Amino acid sequence: MYPKSGPVWFLASRAAWPLFPVVFFTALSLAQSKDDRSMASPKPALGQVSGHVYRTDTGEPIPKTQVSLLPTDEATAKAAEQRTVRTGPDGAFTFTDLPGGNYDIETWHNGYSEYSGSLDPGPNDPELTNRKVALKPGQTVQNIVLHLYPAGVISGQVLDEDQDPVPGLQVFALRIDFEEGGQRRIFAAAQTVTDDLGNYRIPDLPPGSYFVRAGGLMQRPMQEMSVKEGPAGRVQYQNTFYPGTSSLSEAQAVHVDPLTEARDTRFTVPAERTFTVRGKVLPGAAPPPKGSVEVECTSPNDIGYNFSNGRSAAVDSDGSFKISGLPPGDYTLTATATNQGVRSDLGFASIHISDANVNADVEIGHAAEVYGKVEASPEVPVRGERIQLAIFGPGFYLLHQSSELDRTGRFDIKTIPPGVFTFSLSASEGDESIYVKKAVCDGGHDYATREFTLTAESRLDCDVTLARDTSTVHGKVTSYDNPVAAAVVVMIPVSPELRKVPRYTLISKTDATGQYKLAAVIPTDYLLFAVPNSPDHAYFDPTFVDRNTLNSESVTVNPSTAQIVDLKLSSLK
Repeated sequence: MYPKSGPVWFLASRAAWPLFPVVFFTALSLAQSKDDRSMASPKPALGQVSGHVYRTDTGEPIPKTQVSLLPTDEATAKAAEQRTVRTGPDGAFTFTDLPGGNYDIETWHNGYSEYSGSLDPGPNDPELTNRKVALKPGQTVQNIVLHLYPAGVISGQVLDEDQDPVPGLQVFALRIDFEEGGQRRIFAAAQTVTDDLGNYRIPDLPPGSYFVRAGGLMQRPMQEMSVKEGPAGRVQYQNTFYPGTSSLSEAQAVHVDPLTEARDTRFTVPAERTFTVRGKVLPGAAPPPKGSVEVECTSPNDIGYNFSNGRSAAVDSDGSFKISGLPPGDYTLTATATNQGVRSDLGFASIHISDANVNADVEIGHAAEVYGKVEASPEVPVRGERIQLAIFGPGFYLLHQSSELDRTGRFDIKTIPPGVFTFSLSASEGDESIYVKKAVCDGGHDYATREFTLTAESRLDCDVTLARDTSTVHGKVTSYDNPVAAAVVVMIPVSPELRKVPRYTLISKTDATGQYKLAAVIPTDYLLFAVPNSPDHAYFDPTFVDRNTLNSESVTVNPSTAQIVDLKLSSLK
C-alpha cells in the first residue's frame, strides 16, 4: 500500500507549480481574442430621429402625442424593434440609439387624425414624405415636422323595430370615393360597437361626409350571436344605413367638421331572416383543379366595401358545399382553387334568394368568354398589345386580359365572371395614345363606347379596331386674372354613355403658373371644368355634370390635333 499522503502530495505538487503560467497565458489569449473580435466586427454606429408634432389649424404644438417608429423592411426589423414615445410640452419627440434602416412614423392623439380627409393626398404630400425615414448608420435626422388634423365625432343610437336599444351591434362610418366612369368606392373609415343602451360614438374622424351603417350579428365576448337561430335558419339584423334604409342610394350623409360632434344619428335596424345555399362543384369539361377548392358567395351590394359581406366555404371531397347566413338578394357563386398560394377562378353561377334556401351547382369552366380579332392601320402596332375587359370590383377596377397579341391579332379572354364591363387596351409600352376605337360584337353592337353585360353563359365574338389619333388640350386656369396652382382640370364627355367608360374621362392638375395639359384625348365632344381639389373626387360623380354645366367650357376634339382652352376656376356644386 502506498502512504496516504504520498500520492496526494505528489499530485498536488505537480498540479500546483505550472498553474500560474497557464492561468496567465489563458487570460492573455482571451483578451487578445476579444480585441480581435472587436476589430473584426465593430459595433454599427447608432443614429437618432427627432422632430415636433403641431396642429394644422393653429400651428400649436400637441403635447402627449404618441409617436411610434416602425421598421418597414425585414433587414431593419431584425436590427430594431418598434418604439413609441410621447411628445413633450413643446410637441417634441426624440428616438435615440437607432440602428440604420427604413422606418415609418405614426402619430396618435385623442381628438385628432393623421389624415386631412382627402382620399388622394398625392405621393409628394409632405405629411406622407415626412413620415418616412431612411436612416444611415450613425446619422442624426432632426427637425421633422408632423401635423395632426383636429377631428370630429359621429354619435347616435341604434334601435330595433320596437324602438328598444340594440346592444353589441357593429356600426361603420363609411366614406365614398368616386372613380372615373362614375363608379363609387366605398370603404370603412372607422367602426365601433353599440353599448348596452344601443349608443355608439365614433371619434377621431377626419373632416368629410360619411354614411353610417349598422347590422349583422351582435358582438358578444368571444363570440357572435344572431337574434334567433335554429333548424329553420337564422335571424339577424339587416344591414341598414342612416336614417333607416337598406339602400345606399337612399342613405343620408353625415357631415363631420373639425372639433365638432354630429349627434343624434339615431336609426332603426330591423331583423331579417337569412338563408342557406347548398350545392356541388361539378367537374364539367375542364381538367380537375389542383389545390384546395372553395366557393365564394358575393353580392353586388358588397362591391366597394373594404370589409367583406361575402361568405365562403370549403368544398368537401364529394364536391359539396354549404354557405349560410345570406340575406335575400342576388348573388354570384364563384368556385376558386388555390395552389401554392396562387388563386384562380374556376367557374361561376348566379342565384337569387327571396324567401327560401337555394340549391345551386357551380360547374368548372362555366364562365363568360370574349374572343375575336384585332385590326389596326399600319402605323398602330398590334403585336404585344393586350385587349382587356374592365369591371368595377371591391373598390377598384378588375382587369381581365388576353395574352399578348401576335401578328395574327387573335385574342381570347376566358373565365370571365358575370358583370358589367367596358373594353380597354393594355399597351405594351404604356402608349396611352392607342385606344379601342371599335369593338363590334355579335349582333352588330359596338361596345367600344359603352358598357355591356356578361353572364356566365355569354360567348362574344368581336372585331376590335385600334386607333392612334388622340389629341392634346392644354391651357391656363385663372381666378380674377391670377393663375391658380394645384387646380383640378377635368375633361368629361358630353355623351352620358361615354361618361361610363373610364378611358374617356381625363384629369390634370395645374402647375405653379396655372398651366395644365391633357394628353391622349380620344376625339369626341367634351365639357371642361376647372375646380378645387375634391377630397372624394366629386367631379367623377355621375351627377357632377348636371350640377356644374354652367361652369364648363365646351370643346370638340378632332383627331390628331392640339388646341388651347383657358379656363376660369369655379367652385364645386
